[in-house]
Amino acid sequence: MAIALVLVVSASGVAQINVDGEWEVQVNIEGNTGPAPTGTLTFQQDGEQLSGIITASGDMPLGLPDVAFEGTISGNEIELSVEAEFQGQQFEIVLGAVVNGDEMTGAFDMGGGFRVDWIASRVQQ
Repeated sequence: MAIALVLVVSASGVAQINVDGEWEVQVNIEGNTGPAPTGTLTFQQDGEQLSGIITASGDMPLGLPDVAFEGTISGNEIELSVEAEFQGQQFEIVLGAVVNGDEMTGAFDMGGGFRVDWIASRVQQ
């Protein structure tokens, strides 16, 4: 199952945001009683073009390995697309978020009405 990952960040009338660099992610899964899964988004930004890697810890949903992404940014609206495979099957995950300075908040849909909230904070260099 391959994953197509789409991250959408929205707001209107805002100057383009620079998301270049590393962001720590925490995923809040409804009904999860253990520690919140974590991971890293590493963005490379060239104007409106984005690329990078999503590095998931072993406790992220589906335990996915590192996956590359490409996308675009316009103002503070981001759209990322990733395809991945899990147990020989391809599938799609759609993420949405709002960027506010050094933080992103949002959710992603894993299909079948399964929605997961997440937050990310820029790693200060």
